[in-house]
Amino acid sequence: MEPVREARTLWRTAVDHVHANLEKSTTTEVAADRARVALQILEEFPWDGVIKGFKGDHSVSSLARWFTTEWLNTDHEDQMLELLAADLELGDGSTSTIQTTYFVHALAQAYSNPEMYRTGTGFRWLRRLGEAFAMHKHNRLGAIANINDNHWIALTIDCEAEVIGYGDGFRRTVPSGLRSHLDWWLHQHLGIQFQWTDLPIPKQTDPHSCGILAYFSLAHWFDSQRFPLPNPTAAVMAEERMKMFLRVVEHGGKVYMLATYKCEHQSN
Repeated sequence: MEPVREARTLWRTAVDHVHANLEKSTTTEVAADRARVALQILEEFPWDGVIKGFKGDHSVSSLARWFTTEWLNTDHEDQMLELLAADLELGDGSTSTIQTTYFVHALAQAYSNPEMYRTGTGFRWLRRLGEAFAMHKHNRLGAIANINDNHWIALTIDCEAEVIGYGDGFRRTVPSGLRSHLDWWLHQHLGIQFQWTDLPIPKQTDPHSCGILAYFSLAHWFDSQRFPLPNPTAAVMAEERMKMFLRVVEHGGKVYMLATYKCEHQSN
């Protein structure tokens, strides 16, 4: 019963947050409509199970975290990456690719076991990815990476420009380990030393918005016109998390979207 009790507590916290936003005098009518849709979904969803429509087995209980100021975890980041890939229509024949949060973790493992990387079946997918860059089947890569187990950053590779992009809302320098791992992997397949540069990203002013900011930095890098960078205020960050919750649910096939939300969502 303990997991159910924890999920119920988080769910009730999410509902309280939505009600609090509805009661604010600054809430616009569009935002209020969006909040009412979110409440309807929260009332009808179970507390456990698996979210439909995504590659990973993401727990339904994690949906409630979108409404809190808790740190977004790997499930949330991978969901946003999958949605971004769909938005950009990155199919099998695309020259651009978006990798999950596991990508940087795999690079660290490969760097620590170079001989196994060259022959091991567990690294076959990573070798094929490197070979795709060498053969010019891919020329751009985007990912979101975890730093120190408590911070999300955006990471990009542009093979044509021979540049690696790094987007950190805290404006910190690139960790030496990450730099070494990625430089080594690219050199294995391309024999080129890439230059590192900072990606445009809003400055983070709280301890929990790194996941959303990293997503926007990455999306902006792929298509700056379609994905403008948000103002990183507390209100805007909370609103973007609610929007993302609705997108995740909609992607999973639930038909809960009101007409007003659909029109606003399609226009943005």
